[in-house]
Amino acid sequence: MSVECVRVGTEKTPIVVIDDVFDDPCGLVDYAASLAPYPSPTGNFYPGLRRMVAPNEANAVMASYVPSMCRTLSNLM
Repeated sequence: MSVECVRVGTEKTPIVVIDDVFDDPCGLVDYAASLAPYPSPTGNFYPGLRRMVAPNEANAVMASYVPSMCRTLSNLM
């Protein structure tokens, strides 16, 4: 994993760029795509599609994703 902090724009807003977090990023994308259909976004300005994932056996991979990323990136947060 490589981490870089870059500053962008007139105000030099800091952005953290993290490369190589996932061993198999294509597999993660394929898994996320398999969860379709995604509901249409309404009532917010989130710039993309999202799907709620309940922490159950059928969603075990996705339910473990957030805690796993928090552990991996905890020193950066």
